[in-house]
Amino acid sequence: MHLPPYPQANEPVSVTATITDDGIVVTATLWYSADLEFGPVAMTGLGGGMYQGTIPGQPDGAWVRYYVAAEDNAGQTTTNPTGAPEQAYSYVAGFPRQEIC
Repeated sequence: MHLPPYPQANEPVSVTATITDDGIVVTATLWYSADLEFGPVAMTGLGGGMYQGTIPGQPDGAWVRYYVAAEDNAGQTTTNPTGAPEQAYSYVAGFPRQEIC
């Protein structure tokens, strides 16, 4: 999940993920893109299998895509969503929230 759900322009976005493994999670990485290239952000372990990383604030109208990758002590890597980076979560910086009446 990412917070805030509707980030304003230039507002950092916190991404939190639950990552579990029957062995040891060696690395947890948040990958994000506000253009064509994905860049990494190391995620910090918060305990209880929770990890957090922060996407830097982006300019108004930037389409941000992101996914999480985790590697375990057996060298296995998993992404969320499955199929990343082709499949990724996204938001638009500064996109106004629409209220449904």
